Amino acid sequence: MNRVLLILALASLVVSSVHAQKKSSEPNPVAYADSQVVLRTSMGDIVLDLYPDVAPKHVLNFTKLANTGFYDSLTFHRVIKEMLLQGGDPKGNGTGKGPNNVPSEFSSLHHTDGILSMARSSDPNSASCQFFICLRSFPPWDGNYSIFGKVADSASLRVAHTIGEVPTSGKQRPPALSDCPLKPVYIVKAYVRPKPKP
Repeated sequence: MNRVLLILALASLVVSSVHAQKKSSEPNPVAYADSQVVLRTSMGDIVLDLYPDVAPKHVLNFTKLANTGFYDSLTFHRVIKEMLLQGGDPKGNGTGKGPNNVPSEFSSLHHTDGILSMARSSDPNSASCQFFICLRSFPPWDGNYSIFGKVADSASLRVAHTIGEVPTSGKQRPPALSDCPLKPVYIVKAYVRPKPKP
């Protein structure tokens, strides 16, 4: 009987150890609190600070995609002057998806100039890879889209607003694309870097 109890105790320890190792090997989004994502675009760099304390799943998803080169060579397929830039779609037409969906992480933060938020369909849990950068305040988005970062500096914000000025197709009837830049604006490369020390 004692031998059976000993075997059960050892088995329990092994299972606990494996579970702890698996848990510790999972990426921790808080590790990205001191990181930035750089979008090297065809019109200049946009540096983004991340909010892992507000939307950890979105930060983890975004940094994973950036680290694997998912965003490299994609475009900002939707640009609305003084409103937003939207990119990250592998199809380039607003219908593309990433490898994973991310559940909503709505917060009390506000969509203001420079805010980084996740695009989605009518399903609140359908965000996967497409993101948008706000070019002004827009309260109707607050609490309806997951904010997970912000443009890091004034130089990056100038680049975002410069992209926001490019000529587009304007409003179109499907299947034509609305608000699509007439000359593509590319995300040449996206990568994660340590946040510079002050």
